[in-house]
Amino acid sequence: MYAFLDESRRTGLPPASLQLLESTIVAEQAMRHQQDGDYVAAERDYRKAIALGGEVCLPCLAWVSRA
Repeated sequence: MYAFLDESRRTGLPPASLQLLESTIVAEQAMRHQQDGDYVAAERDYRKAIALGGEVCLPCLAWVSRA
């Protein structure tokens, strides 16, 4: 996925779209951490995804924060 992000940068995807794409990639990583039971890593990645514009990750962040 990061290769696709890099390719998108090279082709001139607008910064806001790049940020949202990166947010999606990081959220996917967070979900994998969550499924593996690594809630510390999941929380870190959900926070990063939210900072990049992925507000849809807020409920997931709340869940792993309580786990």
